[in-house]
Amino acid sequence: MKVEEKREALIAFMYAKAKAIANATGGKVVPEEYFREEDEEEIRSWRPRDVRAAFKEIEATTEMGVDGDALWCPFCALWFNSCEDCPYGRRHGRCEVGVLDNSYGIVINALKGSIVYRLGLDELRAMWVESKQIARKQIAGEV
Repeated sequence: MKVEEKREALIAFMYAKAKAIANATGGKVVPEEYFREEDEEEIRSWRPRDVRAAFKEIEATTEMGVDGDALWCPFCALWFNSCEDCPYGRRHGRCEVGVLDNSYGIVINALKGSIVYRLGLDELRAMWVESKQIARKQIAGEV
């Protein structure tokens, strides 16, 4: 897979998670609270090596079936444990249960726990596979 396909897959995956979170919360969370246009623009600005690194991390997480929320996030793959430096973390906040003063806190609290716990590993894996298929079609001009 070429870098641009990987970039599109990361973006599609984040949008898919945002939609799934909105559905899982019965609409208490709007998709933009999890992933919005500024986040997409940020991923589009990443250097090819950053895109490859984030993609590789999510690919490995998918294969291993790891259940930590941060391991399913391309931003956390690049800025792990450095939310203050992460553009996503600055926009959305840290991923801590009980914190309500940021959009990520609203997401986590509406889900009553982690994204992985509420959506499930199988659903996340399916979303990742579908996101890669969407990316291939976009790059090929089929979408």
